[in-house]
Formats: sequence, structure tokens, C-alpha cells
Amino acid sequence: MINIVLLLLFIAFFSFFNTQWLVAIPENAVTKALFYTYYNPVYGIKIQYPSNWSLDNKQILLYDDLTKIVGFIKDPKEMTGDFLISVHNLTNKYESRGIDLEELLNHTIDYYKKYYRDFNLIESSKSVTLGDASNIAYRIVWIDKEGQYTIKTMQMGTIKGNLAYIIRYYAELEEYSNNLPLIEKMIKSIRIGKNITSDLMPQNNWFSQSARGN
Repeated sequence: MINIVLLLLFIAFFSFFNTQWLVAIPENAVTKALFYTYYNPVYGIKIQYPSNWSLDNKQILLYDDLTKIVGFIKDPKEMTGDFLISVHNLTNKYESRGIDLEELLNHTIDYYKKYYRDFNLIESSKSVTLGDASNIAYRIVWIDKEGQYTIKTMQMGTIKGNLAYIIRYYAELEEYSNNLPLIEKMIKSIRIGKNITSDLMPQNNWFSQSARGN
């Protein structure tokens, strides 16, 4: 009887410890986090995301030929961290003359200055990479008000053919920095292009799972 009680206590302790290891992700131990792999063969997108974030793969037309393809949400009830991937079809607006990254960046900033009432741009660059080195991208960071929240947002964009791939991470100002180690890991894992496959990229201490977008 004593042996059975000891065994049950051991199982309960191990289960509690293991659950905490899955959820708690200190900044200096981000490589221990468990990640899944999202793969969308239609748009040629592959990314790894934290297993304890929710996946929202409902596609939504936002505006100006910009479609949200997938979202990864830390907490649906709070503004603690959302990561969205969208695709902007440039054909209708720019096919006749094309568009380069700098023009896309300037167009984006001009649009947000009109769209957001309290748009405060704090960083702008057109020489960063999104995922691997082949995807030269722009990056902007801004702060704005949304109801009772002060939101900090980072957006990156790169052009592939007639499509602009846009990623956006945003959170309440006080929560923004807490997720950056995970967000940087996600950004580095991104692969874009019709030639990518669902083969999972090897990562130490990562558990991966394919998820096809609809």
C-alpha cells in the first residue's frame, strides 16, 4: 500500500514539473520551449511557433488586397502577444510599373499615419532579413493607442514576385519585450517560397508538427 502511495505521489510530482517546463519560458532558456511547425503550401509559408500559443488559420481579407493568412495568439483574452502573417497581392495596384521595398515601406508608413490616430513611429529600416538571408525586408516599430491599451507593434515585409509577405507582432506596451526572445525565434524560422516543403527543420529540444492552412 505504501509503495502505491509513493508511486502516485511521484507521478503527480513529475506531471506538475513537466507541465511547468512546457509553459514557463524564461528569456535565457528560450531554446527549451516546445514549438510546432505551421506550413501553408498555397502561399509557400513555413514557420515554427510556441506550442502553448493558439493557432488561428482563418483567412480574412483586411484591406487593400491584404489577406491575413494565419495568426498565433498567446492569450485570446488579453493583449499579451499576437503574431500575424499576411499576404498583400500587389498585382492590382502595382503590376503595370512594379514596386520596390523602399516604396512599399514608405506607402505602409503613410497609410498608418492616416489609419492610426496616435501613430508614433520609433523605428524604420529597409535592410533587415525575414527568415533566411534571401528575404530582404523592411521593419518598422510603432506605438499607438487602442482603447484602454497602449500597443507596441513590430511589422516586417518582404516582396516575392507579385506578393508582399507581411508579419506583425504586437502586444500591450508592458508585455511587448517579454515575448521578444520567442518572436525572434519565430522570425528566424520563417521560410517563404513556392519551393519550400513540409519537411521539418531540425531544432534541438523542439517538438514539431505540420499544420496546413485552409
